[in-house]
Amino acid sequence: MRERLARVLLRIGRSLRRKYLSWRYPNLTLEYGVVITGRFRLLGTGAIRVGAGSRLVNVRLRVDGKLDIGRNCYLNGACVVCMQAITIGDDCIISDAYLTDTDFHNVQPELRHAPPGPKTMRPIVIERNVWIGDRGVVLKGSQIGADSVVGSNAVVRGTVAPRSLCMGNPAQVVKTL
Repeated sequence: MRERLARVLLRIGRSLRRKYLSWRYPNLTLEYGVVITGRFRLLGTGAIRVGAGSRLVNVRLRVDGKLDIGRNCYLNGACVVCMQAITIGDDCIISDAYLTDTDFHNVQPELRHAPPGPKTMRPIVIERNVWIGDRGVVLKGSQIGADSVVGSNAVVRGTVAPRSLCMGNPAQVVKTL
């Protein structure tokens, strides 16, 4: 009896939190079955869509572009900075990683103190069933192929082929799965 009551209260609590977050952040779209636990920090006015069945735990988001998180994804302690576009495919696992599609500044010496231009941003595409390990970093313009694994502390810049394991700084493919 107590266990059943606890499950019902937990379900009601999750439902209320989803409704509160949808009200608090009008740019956030949560599909059916999304579970958000722990601290949830969201800055920016960009569009965010979280697919059905996804779980977000202690996630920090800064979105001024378009962030699309697929179905059945699990983000645990991730920090996502999206100024243009980041797409995360279905069934992805992102553990305590940092994803950013911008440099926040110009590299050219004469433009360093100017506001960031379009060259400072490029979209990120993470395809289906990708696992990004602890403290992994995905930089602007990166594309990670389906069924790939990014090892702990790896820094991804560029393209990772599908079904591969990459590690290191910069990330290099060490194995094909």
